[in-house]
Amino acid sequence: MNYTSALSDRPELEGLLEVLPEEAQDAWLATLRPGLLLTTDEEAQGPVVGRKGGLPRLPEDEDWPVLDGYGPMTHIASIDCDALPVADLDIPLPKAGTLLIFRYNSCDYELATDPYMAGTVTEGNRLLPGAVVMHLPAGTPVSPRLAPEGLVVHDEEALRLRATIPTLPDSAHEAMRSLCLDADVSGDLAEAMETFEEEVLIDPDTSEHYPQIGGYAWSVQNGVGAELAWSLMGPDATEEQRDAEERRWVMLCSFFDAEDGILYYMVRREDLAEGDFKEVIAVYQC
Repeated sequence: MNYTSALSDRPELEGLLEVLPEEAQDAWLATLRPGLLLTTDEEAQGPVVGRKGGLPRLPEDEDWPVLDGYGPMTHIASIDCDALPVADLDIPLPKAGTLLIFRYNSCDYELATDPYMAGTVTEGNRLLPGAVVMHLPAGTPVSPRLAPEGLVVHDEEALRLRATIPTLPDSAHEAMRSLCLDADVSGDLAEAMETFEEEVLIDPDTSEHYPQIGGYAWSVQNGVGAELAWSLMGPDATEEQRDAEERRWVMLCSFFDAEDGILYYMVRREDLAEGDFKEVIAVYQC
C-alpha cells in the first residue's frame, strides 16, 4: 500500500501544507505514517477494540506482572487485535489475539516504599524500566484476575476505534531534520502542528490526547524516539549512531494517564515482526 497517497489528501493537513514551500511539500508528505486513534467516548460509533483500565483477563498459568524489588504493575489497557484494521498500519501488528499492556507506577501501589514511575528519565538520561506487553494468541483461555493487595485498579472503559489518521514526525525526528527547513518555515510549521494536535489528537470534551496505535509518537517534551535512543546509546554515541538506533524503534501505542502525561510503548520493528514483546520500553512525558 502507498501510505503517502492514502494519507496526503486529508483536510486536516491543509493548514500544514500551506506553511510549507511547494518544493518541500512532497518530501514532507512522504514522511507521514498511518496511526489509529481510539476513544473512550461512550457515544462514539466505532467498534469496540479493547478496554482501558479495569482488571486484566489472564491465562491461569500467567502471573500478574511485577517489577522486581518494587511491586505489581498497573493494567493500562487490553487491545483486541482481531478488531483493529491492522492493514491500515505500516507496522507488523499481530492480526489476531490480545495485547495486555502494563506499567509500574508507585502512585498506583499503596504499599510502595519508594517513588518510581516506569518510563521517566533519571539524572543520567536513562529510562526507568517497568513496562510489560503480553500477546495472547486468539483462543487462549483467560479469566479476570483479582488485583494484588494494595494495587489501585482504575475504572474500566471500553476503547472504540475513532479513525485512521496521518501522523507527523516531530521536529527532533531525523525525517524532519533531513528536510532542512529554514527557521521561519520551521516556526510556522510548529504552530500549524499545534493546531493539528488540538483539532485531531485531543479529545475536546476531556482535553486529553486520544489513545493511539501505531504511527509517530506525538511528543510533549523532547522527541520520544530521540529520548529513547539517547537512553540506550549513552552520551558517547554520535548523532549518526543515535539516528540509526532510533530508526529501529516504532511506537506500538500511547495512552494519556491520570498524571496528565502521555505513556508511549516503543518496540523494535524486527521484534514486532517476530511477535516478540519482551523488550518493549515505555517512555513517559508530561
